[in-house]
Amino acid sequence: MQPHRVSLVTITILIVSVNVHAGPFLTGVIEDAGAQTIEMPNFPGAWQSRIEWMAAEGSRVNKGDIVIRLDPGSLLDQEERTQADYQRKRFEVQRRTAELALAVLDAKTAVLKAESELKLATLDASIPATASRQLDYDRAQLRLTTANQTLTRRRSELASKKREELNTLKVLKLEEERMYDQWQSMVNALEGTQLKAEKSGILIYAENRFTGRKIFPGETYNNATLLAWVASHADTSFRFWVHEADVLKIKPGDRLAVVPDALPDHKVEAEVSRASQQATTRDEWSQGGYFELLAKPIDPLPDTFIPGMAVMGRPQ
Repeated sequence: MQPHRVSLVTITILIVSVNVHAGPFLTGVIEDAGAQTIEMPNFPGAWQSRIEWMAAEGSRVNKGDIVIRLDPGSLLDQEERTQADYQRKRFEVQRRTAELALAVLDAKTAVLKAESELKLATLDASIPATASRQLDYDRAQLRLTTANQTLTRRRSELASKKREELNTLKVLKLEEERMYDQWQSMVNALEGTQLKAEKSGILIYAENRFTGRKIFPGETYNNATLLAWVASHADTSFRFWVHEADVLKIKPGDRLAVVPDALPDHKVEAEVSRASQQATTRDEWSQGGYFELLAKPIDPLPDTFIPGMAVMGRPQ
């Protein structure tokens, strides 16, 4: 019986020893550190928007391609309304500009007439009293005084009309510019419902951080929600999630064997570069917290390793 007991103890010790030294399996994804991130835009008067269409996940896109199209919702009505408001204001500015210009022209004409009257009155008043009847002389002097007063008043009216023209047009122009800006913001918002690739690469759908499920067309998301990435092989790396129970077993500098889920016969080596200091929950996996772990491939990844692919990692 004694040899039998020794064998069981030995086997148990061996199993425990293997479990102690074997590192945890890590679940992760291939990602491009220089990928273009696509977020839900912040549209005027809206805190969330619905995705109408997305290019197929994993499809190759070129710079300038539309990759996500959003439901414009009320933006079309707002664009039409703000455009109509701007056009009405523009016509009002044109009408008032013409009216004010005509008022200034009339005031200038009145000044010219007053200046002409003053010249004639000055000539009549220059005739000496001894060369005309006293009554005519007095009338000429009165006419000269009146002409001077009229010219002063007409010049004051002209200056007032010019100030009115300047101040009124300044206010109207500011109102026109404000309404134009409002219209253009609606135009830009409509254009912003078509999200484009800013680089060539592969489209990868993001995860909804509240549900853990992939972002999907037809669903509604809040502003600033991460919707997708456009990634390439320019700066690929691995992002893993490690359970809080295992996080102390892995540290920066450790080597990992990485295998894509879709390519179980393809293995590459990577080195852990950074570990997060704060855990996040992944309720779709299990209870407890998960820490993010970043790892860089030792050698350039083959083209079969596409950003967005799920991978498994195991310490070497």
